[in-house]
Amino acid sequence: MASRNEQPLHVTVINDASTDPEVRPWLEFFANQHPELTVIENAVNLGFVKTVNLGMRMAGQRDVILLNSDTQVSHHWLDRLRATALASTKVASVTPFSNNATICSFPEFCIDNPFPDPATLAYINSVAGKMFQRQAVTIPTAVGFCMYIKRLVWAEVGDFDAATFGLGYGEENDWCMRAASAGWTHEHALDVYVAHQGGASFSDKRQALQASALKNLLELHPDYNEKVQAYVKADPARKCREALALALNAGRASGTSAS
Repeated sequence: MASRNEQPLHVTVINDASTDPEVRPWLEFFANQHPELTVIENAVNLGFVKTVNLGMRMAGQRDVILLNSDTQVSHHWLDRLRATALASTKVASVTPFSNNATICSFPEFCIDNPFPDPATLAYINSVAGKMFQRQAVTIPTAVGFCMYIKRLVWAEVGDFDAATFGLGYGEENDWCMRAASAGWTHEHALDVYVAHQGGASFSDKRQALQASALKNLLELHPDYNEKVQAYVKADPARKCREALALALNAGRASGTSAS
């Protein structure tokens, strides 16, 4: 809520029947302070995928950014994601750089890098925004921690597959493969950086969910791994990651800070 953006937004927070007794009253208090925020309380736990589908319905005809609760953002993150989404009529989704985002990870590719402190997050996002304004590379699938989704594509492709992907993992990959089959593209915005803790919602269930999701993905989309591995091998964002890392190190050496 504190980040600055030119694009107006409305935030919908869905409490999926959390067992933490402090969550509900805190969300009610926070929503009272922020009229641009709506809190939805699920009476029973629907699971991650059904809850995302609910949030998409609540957004009406607007584009949506699916943002996990274990993320942190900084200034103009929304503006830059939206600019990439609107740069082409064929774009279905947009994913930013992050410390923990597999094929969109920075500084190390396909690695869970350390979670940055707020100042580092703001600095990386600011420098990336200046260096790579409206630059993007096409990726085989979005990464769902922070995923800009065009409404018209969602209307065509349909909801996330809650029946197959249940509690979470794999649902955005399946959706992206369906969208790609219909002629849409998925973009990795190089001018945005969003921090992501990773796995916080699933803890000890993470590995089992990931294994089950991959099995289901390959049954539905046998060429999924082939497409992802081809992207990893080509690594079209490598030069940009390297240039960004050099710029950040030079800025730290000279005492430059983010604005």
